[in-house]
Amino acid sequence: MNTDRTQSILLKLLPLVAKQGWTEHALQQAGQAAGETPQAMKILFPRGMTSAISAWQQMLDAQTIQRIHITGWQSERTRDKIAQGVWTRLELVGEQRDAFQQATKQRLWRPATVMKDLWHSADALWTLAGDTATDYNRYTKRALLSKVLFKTTLSYMGDTSAGYQDTRNYLTQQIEQIIAAGQKLGTVKPVLNRIWSLAEKMGVRV
Repeated sequence: MNTDRTQSILLKLLPLVAKQGWTEHALQQAGQAAGETPQAMKILFPRGMTSAISAWQQMLDAQTIQRIHITGWQSERTRDKIAQGVWTRLELVGEQRDAFQQATKQRLWRPATVMKDLWHSADALWTLAGDTATDYNRYTKRALLSKVLFKTTLSYMGDTSAGYQDTRNYLTQQIEQIIAAGQKLGTVKPVLNRIWSLAEKMGVRV
């Protein structure tokens, strides 16, 4: 995927989908505005609007990383970095609220695609926070954070409290649950590591 061309199209697409939804017509309009041919659009977005929404999610991930690089980490603790990363992404989603709401309607019947995009976002945030795990712990962390991203985004979109305080409190609670789960897993880490090692020797890939 050509990132520059894709982002150029997405930037022209977002104002359209905020009004008319994530439709194939809107995607083609954005492609024409960006100077792309129908053939090129099929290559850039092979699954049409489904590909476009996933590309937008990846663009949000990239924007989250860029914004944090500019502002810097507010704390050196991993749990604080993850919380800051999630909140930064929530703010970006909030800036494109109409597009997100339309995307949610579009993907009601595509849970597998939603889960894949959430995993990508969780992986981006853990990597940004400095996580280098390659064993079972890598997958556990990303699975847990995927769930947090999903639940806190829904909370944020419906939050009417001052300064989104309800969602801030909810996010803090969710991050603490991730940390607690990680500590609990730590007690059985030697066993899990042996299982992981054996699985790799047998050629099993998760």
